[in-house]
Amino acid sequence: MTQHDSWWTILVALDLGTASLTSSWVLARDTIDAKGQLYRRCKGNGKLLHNWFGSAVNNTLGNPCLPTTLVYHRETKKLLYYGFEAQKYLTGRCPQTSTETVYVIKHPKLLFIDTEHQDISPAASRRYWKSRETLKRVLDKDPSDVFEDLMTCVLKHVIAHVNRYSIQSIENFHIELIPCLPPGLVNSFHVD
Repeated sequence: MTQHDSWWTILVALDLGTASLTSSWVLARDTIDAKGQLYRRCKGNGKLLHNWFGSAVNNTLGNPCLPTTLVYHRETKKLLYYGFEAQKYLTGRCPQTSTETVYVIKHPKLLFIDTEHQDISPAASRRYWKSRETLKRVLDKDPSDVFEDLMTCVLKHVIAHVNRYSIQSIENFHIELIPCLPPGLVNSFHVD
């Protein structure tokens, strides 16, 4: 970027809870000033995401909380359902895939519990370690792979939401993620 360059950025805030997550976004006009400093001007107020895919109309949980439940196909290792669709599947209200052919992750945040550096009980430590080992054995995935799958679904929903509100094409907009993440996840990525 050079001096006085200007571009639009979609700022996406994300709070990953144990059983659900919330997200909001705002558009910002970013400019580099003569001193090379970033100047950011937000357009309007942020918008809280609601009516997530699969949530019922006026569903309190769906406004604004998205369940973090994930359902994978054991053989193909592909994500079949997430969020409300995953919960519907688990309660039998979704097109059925045999429960023997799926692998369910109900609280993906717990996969990131740092058992070496956090003060947790030995029983909980064994349970979290076993969950990660089972995930690797059954799906050949690490917790970061599961997180990426979930974030891909969430960000597609966010982008679709921004597209509905924006009066211009957002194809060339930058996206900046502002996460509130569990310590185990933050420590698993190298940041320069």
